[in-house]
Amino acid sequence: MDAEQAGGPVGQAGNAAAGTARIEGREAFREAVRQALRTAAEEGWREIVLSDASFLDWPLGEPAVIESLQAWARS
Repeated sequence: MDAEQAGGPVGQAGNAAAGTARIEGREAFREAVRQALRTAAEEGWREIVLSDASFLDWPLGEPAVIESLQAWARS
């Protein structure tokens, strides 16, 4: 998926992870979370902080997201 298909620059890891792009809509938010967690694993981030009252709109149960979190934990 390219940035245009993802709804603009949100689909680009650097912009989504750095918070420099506006996220519009739930699916764009979910994609930004997916990309940020992939980036965290690829770049070996030392820490990830997730915060929400309910996490209902987060894609945390998706197999690809779980794999990203596991890869991050191994890094």
